[in-house]
Amino acid sequence: MAALLVLVGPDWLDNPAQPIGVEDVVAYLVAALDAPLEASLVYEIGGADRGTYRDLVSPGQRGRPVVLASLPVPSLPVAASALPERLAKLVSERGRLAANLLESLRYGTAVEDDTAFRDFDVRPVGLREAVSAALA
Repeated sequence: MAALLVLVGPDWLDNPAQPIGVEDVVAYLVAALDAPLEASLVYEIGGADRGTYRDLVSPGQRGRPVVLASLPVPSLPVAASALPERLAKLVSERGRLAANLLESLRYGTAVEDDTAFRDFDVRPVGLREAVSAALA
């Protein structure tokens, strides 16, 4: 009989996410070189799969029964990226990078404007394929 594993994570686990593979980002950048633009534009790009951060980190995908609960996490009074330079030097570069990454996860990353999909011939791959390519 398998034991039920319960993990607790921050409340931002339910924010929308649409991760994109590095190769697809590069494909968009190359395609943008030839784009006949008349003005500055912002394009939102994302992978083929849309979900939540919970979908991305769920250990239940490995066949183990898991409950991933979430709790509200208060915001820090000062963002890691806003630390004064002297104080920031006390934290390793990897530590600052990790803190900035975790801080950014409070915001959803799903594409809300599909203009890039219409304007470019890039068709991003799904999450599994992008992860496989990144690990190869």
